[in-house]
Amino acid sequence: MKIRLDQIWQHWINTIANRYEPQVSHRRDRKGNNYFKTYDPETRKSNTFSSEQEIRIWLDQRHSDL
Repeated sequence: MKIRLDQIWQHWINTIANRYEPQVSHRRDRKGNNYFKTYDPETRKSNTFSSEQEIRIWLDQRHSDL
């Protein structure tokens, strides 16, 4: 019982902590081209990038703006 409660508590803490982390998803368009979609919960803005390098730049700029 205690282990289960600890797991529930840890899940809840992780959910709250990750609420403000940027989200990145890998996608493919109808023509089969790969791209990345990002979402920043702090600004509520989404972006689309064609490479991982562009995402790294976006993340670096995001952190420098904080």
